[in-house]
Amino acid sequence: MWCDDHTWVKQDTGSRCMEANFVLRRAMATVLGPQELCEDKFTTWSTRTKLLDTVSGTVPVSVEKIVKAQARIGSVLTPKACSESTRSKRLASLRYVSTCFPAARAFYRNVQVFSSSFSTPHERRFVASDARDDLEWFAGVLTFEHRFNAIPVEQFANIQPT
Repeated sequence: MWCDDHTWVKQDTGSRCMEANFVLRRAMATVLGPQELCEDKFTTWSTRTKLLDTVSGTVPVSVEKIVKAQARIGSVLTPKACSESTRSKRLASLRYVSTCFPAARAFYRNVQVFSSSFSTPHERRFVASDARDDLEWFAGVLTFEHRFNAIPVEQFANIQPT
């Protein structure tokens, strides 16, 4: 079972998906209030969605997320110094990319270590050269956005390909 934002992926046995849909909407109504549920924003079930293709067993990274990550990396690399709170907000999208691209995890972790070394959220500091190198590496990888079109689900679930 996987839940991301308001997407719930579960094996459809009997009425499980219908019940899951009901439970999710009820939880949203409880937390947000019934007036906040907009039926137009709910999508119908499909084997191929924007973020999951159950037929081919792949997960794409949307072009929007890649462009957003590229812009955020550029905004951190451009100024000479910025605060930890600004940096952490801008680098949040890199976590998603590192989830989809295992080789990026070590570089993301290095950038996180640098960000966590700030003593206060508003302390301004220069980007360390090793963190800058990691961010430039990330930017280089993201230029190959077509490689993020169909990442096998096995990569996320630690299962063997069929």
